[in-house]
Amino acid sequence: MENNSFTFNFRGFAVGAAVFFLVMLAANQLIAHLMVDADANDNIGLSISKNPLVYNNYDYLFIGDSRTHQGVDPRVFMREMKSLTGHEVTAYNLGRPAMQAPFYYLVTKDYLNVTGYKPKAIIANISFYMLGGTKWLEDIYLGYYKPKPWQVVDVVKHRLLRPHRALQWYVRSYVPMLRFRKRIKSLYWGLLTNFDGAMRGIRAIGKNNKKYYDPETFGYMSRGFSHIEDEDVPKSNHVFGAGYSIYKHYFKDFFKLARDKGYKVIIYDFPWPDIWLKNKEKQKRFGPIHAHWKKIIKEIAEGNPNVIFLDHDIYWPKENFVDPLHLNQNGAEKLTTQLARFVHQQTEPIQN
Repeated sequence: MENNSFTFNFRGFAVGAAVFFLVMLAANQLIAHLMVDADANDNIGLSISKNPLVYNNYDYLFIGDSRTHQGVDPRVFMREMKSLTGHEVTAYNLGRPAMQAPFYYLVTKDYLNVTGYKPKAIIANISFYMLGGTKWLEDIYLGYYKPKPWQVVDVVKHRLLRPHRALQWYVRSYVPMLRFRKRIKSLYWGLLTNFDGAMRGIRAIGKNNKKYYDPETFGYMSRGFSHIEDEDVPKSNHVFGAGYSIYKHYFKDFFKLARDKGYKVIIYDFPWPDIWLKNKEKQKRFGPIHAHWKKIIKEIAEGNPNVIFLDHDIYWPKENFVDPLHLNQNGAEKLTTQLARFVHQQTEPIQN
C-alpha cells in the first residue's frame, strides 16, 4: 500500500512538472513572438549574435557604436572599391548602437570562430566613451546579446563579470520571460497610461527592427538626409569624460586578434560638426579630451604593426550631420568613400 501511494504521488508530481514545463515553454514562446516588435534593444543584440547575414566571408568589416552602424555604408564602400581596383569586394557593418570595448572583441572573435575566415581589414571608430561606463553594457548587451559558452567564460576571465553574474547573463538572454522582464513592465504601464502613444512606439520599433536584418544594407542603417543647424550643437549637453580606462584590456585583445590572425585594424576619427570650432567653450573642453582618449588608444596599440591610425580632418560641415553625434546619408557616403580610398592607398592619409 505504501509503495502504491509513493508511486501514485511520484506520477502526480511528474505529470504536474511536465504540465508546468509545457506551460512555461508555451508562455516563453508567446512572449518571444509578441515582444519581437516591442523592444528596441532586442534586435541590437540578436542582429549580431543570431543573424546568419553576419557569418559570411567578408573582405572588410566595420565595427563600432551607432556612429559606425549609422555612419558607414558597405554598399558605398563596395562600389568605391570596385571603381578604384576594378575588382569586387564584400563588406559588412558589425557596428551597433552603444557597443563598447568588450563587444568589439567578443563580436570579432565570434565572427572569426564561426566563419574560419580572415578579413583583409576591420575598420573601426573608437569613441572615448567606449572605454568606460556600464549602463549601455547592462541595458543592451548583457540583456539581449545571446552569448556562446566561450563568451560567458571569457567575460569571467577578463573580470568583466563575476561567475554567477555571467551565468545569469547566459540564462536570461535565452529565456524570453527573463529577457523581456523590464520591457514588459514598462510596456504594461505605458499601455495603461497612454495607450495610443505606446502603440505608436511599438509600430515604430517594429518597423525599425526589420532594418537590422535587411540583406540589402549589409548591417548599415541610414539616418536619412535631414541635417542640423548651427544652433543645434551649442544647445547639446553631451558630457565627455577624460578618465575612462576600465575596458583597456579588451581593446588590447581586440588588437592582438588582428596580429594573431594576420589582418589589419584600421582606426579612424569619427567626424564632428565644425560648429564646435565656433563655440569656444565647447572647443576648450572637447579638444583636450579628444586628444586624451586618442593617446590612450594609441598606447594600447603600441608595438602592434597590424593597427593603423588614420590622420584626417575631423571637423565637417553641418550638412553632413543628422544630429551632433551622427552622420546623415550624405555624411555616411562621404566618410565611407574616404575610407575606401584609404584602404586602396594603404599608407596615404585620407584627402578631404
